[in-house]
Amino acid sequence: MGLFFYVILIMFITRNIIYIVFIAFCMSKPLLLSPHNQDTLNYLYIPFEWTQTPATQNYQIQISNNSDFEDIIFDEYNPYLLEVIENIFEWDSEYHWRCRSIFNDGTSSEWSDISMFNTNSLPDVLFNVNTIIYEPDLVYDGITILDQLWSGHIFAIDLEGKPVWYINSKTLFDNGLEYGLGFTQLLNNGNILGYADGRSNNVPGRAYEMTIANELVWQGPPNLEGIGVHHDVIRLPNGNTMALASKDTLLPLPDADWPFQVDSMIWRGDRIVEWDSQGSQVWSWNCFDHFSLDDWNYSQILHTIEFGSGFYDWTHSNAIWFDPIDNSILLSVRYLSRITKIDYSTGNIIWNMGRQIESGDVEIGNDLGFSYQHAVKVLDNRNIMIYDNGNEDLPITSRGLEIFVDESEEGIQAETVWEYELPNDLSSPMMSDCDRLPNGNSLLTSTASKYLLEVTSDSEKVWEVIPGQNFSTYRGERVAGLFPQIFSVLEPDFIILDSTKTIQYEGQEMRLRYIINNGGSENQRYIYTIEDLNGWFYYQGNVDVESVSQDTLFFDALFNDVFDNNIITFTIYPEGYEELKKTYSSSIDQELSNNTISFLEDFTIISAYPNPFNSNINITLDVGNNKILSLGIIDISGREIENLFLNKEINQNYIYNWDASLQSTGIYFVRAELKDNLILTKKIILLR
Repeated sequence: MGLFFYVILIMFITRNIIYIVFIAFCMSKPLLLSPHNQDTLNYLYIPFEWTQTPATQNYQIQISNNSDFEDIIFDEYNPYLLEVIENIFEWDSEYHWRCRSIFNDGTSSEWSDISMFNTNSLPDVLFNVNTIIYEPDLVYDGITILDQLWSGHIFAIDLEGKPVWYINSKTLFDNGLEYGLGFTQLLNNGNILGYADGRSNNVPGRAYEMTIANELVWQGPPNLEGIGVHHDVIRLPNGNTMALASKDTLLPLPDADWPFQVDSMIWRGDRIVEWDSQGSQVWSWNCFDHFSLDDWNYSQILHTIEFGSGFYDWTHSNAIWFDPIDNSILLSVRYLSRITKIDYSTGNIIWNMGRQIESGDVEIGNDLGFSYQHAVKVLDNRNIMIYDNGNEDLPITSRGLEIFVDESEEGIQAETVWEYELPNDLSSPMMSDCDRLPNGNSLLTSTASKYLLEVTSDSEKVWEVIPGQNFSTYRGERVAGLFPQIFSVLEPDFIILDSTKTIQYEGQEMRLRYIINNGGSENQRYIYTIEDLNGWFYYQGNVDVESVSQDTLFFDALFNDVFDNNIITFTIYPEGYEELKKTYSSSIDQELSNNTISFLEDFTIISAYPNPFNSNINITLDVGNNKILSLGIIDISGREIENLFLNKEINQNYIYNWDASLQSTGIYFVRAELKDNLILTKKIILLR
C-alpha cells in the first residue's frame, strides 16, 4: 500500500510539474515576424504575421502612430497567425505594432516586443488618380496594377485612385546596365513578371522577375538578337518562362510599285522563346519558319523607308498566351492583324484568325473585323479575348472583343459573342489591354487616351479612370490584392513539454489537426506531406482553400506500442511554388508503430469539378490499388443527405457524377470513407 501511495504521489507531482511548465509557456508572448523592426515599406496593404503560443484562443493586434500606443489606429482580434491590413496607412509615415495571446481561460500574455516600421515617400511622378465608381455593388473589388510609361515606375491604385504600392522600375541588372521595366503579370507567388527594355543602352531587352519590395530575383539571358525580349512575358505551369523576342533577317523587297530604289532590307520578325529557371533556352518558335513572306504590309514598309529606321517591322507581335488544356499557344501578330494558334508539342500552326491577306493562310474569322490588336488571352469559358485597336477603321474605333471558336470535326468557325465599343476619342491605336475579371466584368485599358474603365457583361459602365490624366499605361491588371500567396498554419494540438513543442495524446488514438489559413487574395491549392522521423509513414495530399478563409486537415492515428523520441513533420506550400514551403515539426511522447498508422493509405480526393456547380459535379478519387470505399454527401451541419454508394470495390482513379438537382443552394461536403475508417472530406458549393 505504501509503495502504491508513493507511485501515485510521484505521478501527481510529475503531472503538475509538466502542467506548471505548460502554464509558464502559456504566459510567454508571441514573437512578431513581419513587418520586421525598422522595415521601410513600399506598399500600404501590409501583412502582419506572428508566432503561435499554446492554448491560445485569440491574438490581439494593436497598431499605433507612436511607441507609447496613445494613438491607436488598429485594435482587433485574430484567431490565426496572419492578417493583411488595408486602408489605414499613409505614405511617409511611422507606425508601431504589438501582439499578445488571449488564452482559452480568458487570461492574456504580456504584450510582445514593439516593432516599428515606416512607409516610403511617394515619388513626385505618382499621384492620386481621378476615378469614378458608378456602381459600387457591381465593381470588382481589388487594386489595379499599372506601368507608368516612360516614368520608370510600376504602381497600383485602389478603386478610389490612391496609390497603394509602387516600385522604381529603373533597375540595375547583372551586366551593370540599368533597364526600364515593363509590367506583364502579377504571379501567384506575389512577384512581378515582365520585360526589361534595353534600347536606351543599345542592348537587347530581357525578361525579369521582381518582388513587390523591388528586389530582382530572376533575369532572363542577355545574349539575344535584335531588340531581344519585347512586349510580353508569361510564366508557364512547369515553372519556365516564355517571352516574345525579335529576329532580324535580310530579305528582298516584295514586288510592288515602290517610290524608292531599294532592293532589299532587314525584315524584323518575332520568335517565341522559353527558358528554364537557370536561363537556358528549352523551346523556341520562329515566325520566319511558319509565316508566308507573301503576307506583308505596304504602309509599314513605306514607313520604314521614309523614316530611315533601317528595318521593316514585319510582324510586330505583342502578346502570347499558353493554354495548358490543349497544350497550345496563342500569338497576337499586330501588323498582320492576325491571331495564330500554335501546337506547343510540334510547333505547327493549328489556325490563323483575322483579315484575309495574300497568302490565304488565314482560315477563320475573316469577318470579325479586328485590326492591330493586343492582349490575346483564353478565358475560363474557353473563349478568346482581345483588345481590338481598330487601326484599319476610319475613324479608328477600338473594342474589347470576346470570340467563340468552334473547333469541331466539321470545321473551325469563329464568331463574336461580346464586344464593347469605345467612343472614337477614347480609342487607342497603340498598346492597350482588355481583361475579364472574376465577377464577369471586363477591364479595358486604352493607352493613347489615358483611359481605363470597367464594364459589366451587359456593357454597363461601373468604374473608370477619368481620361487624359498625366500618365499612360500599357496594361491595367485588376487583382484582388498584393499578396496572392500568403498563408499560415495553426497547430491547435501542440503543447510545450520539457521545453519542446510536443503533440500529446491519450490512450491508443490521436487526431492530428492542422488549420490552413489562406490570407491571400486568391484561391489556392496547397500541397502537403506528413511524415515521421523514423520513416514509418509518409503521406502526401492537397487541399483547396478559398481566399481569406481556412480549412482543417485531420489525420487519425492509432498507437499500440510505446517508443520514445519520434518527431512528426508537416510540410506545406502553394501548388507550383515550392519555394514558399513551410515546415512544422513536433515531438511526440509516444512513438508510432509501423503497422498502426491509419493515414498511410494511398487515397485522396483529387478534385470536385466544377466547384462551385449548379447541377452536376464530378468527384474524382485516387485510391491506388483495390480499396473498399463508401461515398456520401453531408450538409454543413454534418447530416448525411445522400449515400452515393456503400462498401464498393474501387481501383485506381474513379470518377463519380453526383446529380444535385434535388438539393438546395448551399455548402456541402463529399465524404469518402475506407473500410478501415480512414475518412477524407472535400467542400463543394451548390449554386442555383
